[in-house]
Amino acid sequence: MDKAEFIAKFKDVLQRDEEINEEMHLDDIIEYDSMSQLNVVVLIDTEFGILITPEDLDECEKVKDIILLLGDNVI
Repeated sequence: MDKAEFIAKFKDVLQRDEEINEEMHLDDIIEYDSMSQLNVVVLIDTEFGILITPEDLDECEKVKDIILLLGDNVI
């Protein structure tokens, strides 16, 4: 999966209409809250088979930090 595909799925999970890019701060995305974090955990587990925790996401400041958690699975 490439970054654009992941960001599109991330945007869908957040149910966000406005664009998202990898440089956006997660704190600036209104739809990104504790419930959406759980949905992102499920997305990553379902799409990549990678188990992360909400605490892992708490350490992420930008969208690209989440992408970095996925390693070589997103290019």
